[in-house]
Amino acid sequence: MKILFACIICTIILAPSLPCVAQVGEYQPRESHTARRPNYSSQTAVPRPSYRLDRGDVVAVIVQGVTGEFSKAPVHMPKRGDDTLPAVGHPMVVLPDGTLPMPMIRPIDVRGMTIVQARDAISNAYLDERILKKPNQVTLSLMRKRTVSVSVLHEHASPGIRSVSQVKIPSDQADILHALIGSGSFDPDARVSIIRSGHQNSRTSQPLTDGYLTDGYLTDGDIVHARSQPRGYFYTGGRLPGGEFALPRDRQINILQAISAAGGIEHRGIVGPHSVTVIRQNGTAQRFSYPQALNHPHTVLIRPGDTLIVR
Repeated sequence: MKILFACIICTIILAPSLPCVAQVGEYQPRESHTARRPNYSSQTAVPRPSYRLDRGDVVAVIVQGVTGEFSKAPVHMPKRGDDTLPAVGHPMVVLPDGTLPMPMIRPIDVRGMTIVQARDAISNAYLDERILKKPNQVTLSLMRKRTVSVSVLHEHASPGIRSVSQVKIPSDQADILHALIGSGSFDPDARVSIIRSGHQNSRTSQPLTDGYLTDGYLTDGDIVHARSQPRGYFYTGGRLPGGEFALPRDRQINILQAISAAGGIEHRGIVGPHSVTVIRQNGTAQRFSYPQALNHPHTVLIRPGDTLIVR
């Protein structure tokens, strides 16, 4: 029995390996080029205290004695997924110049106004023209929000596969996250940039910097360009369960993390593992003692195509 244990100890200690500090540059950690996951929480439109009217908005209006009585006004229920409330009144569209055409008076400039401010402006205009005798005879509600039309170009991880979607999103949700979700091709790890549509038909690309965009708001004609990164895999054998395992896209992993991701080492009898071999995709291989791999796991970072063998 003593002879058996002595043999085991000698096998572990004398297992052929090179010191971790003496590895060639191929196995030393290097600057990671993995994709930084975009911070989409910073790219969502900040909710405003009150919705501001602009061209394309549809409002429901009732002016007592002018457009009809409140009791006979039509009721408009919001569509499924619409966050507006039920609206009562006759539909009217805010014109491109920001004005709201009203019967019997001049158009009212409502651009930048809240619903309450626009209602008061309409009421005051009718009072000034002596069409209304008293205030509080105008009802105004938001029927449908204006939309922003953008294109989403998604280059998928599989080479040569692209998808293009035209997306219309409410103006107060005109951000990258809602555009990607609306296109149906959201990838949280994709690299994203915005191609801005300028007034002179010029286009500028604004990429994510360290996961952030300085301006994530979208306007009509903008293009959201998403590029999914191909996923890398590493392979295992020996005392590790044989198989193919995906590498994270946004970070690199070391030997111990790779062993854990593969399901851990299979125990066979009383003899523990004594060596770890990493075979690179280019065919080079290097072996480490298992104790050295435990004590210095960050010496080697696993790359796509690597094969990890534990004996």
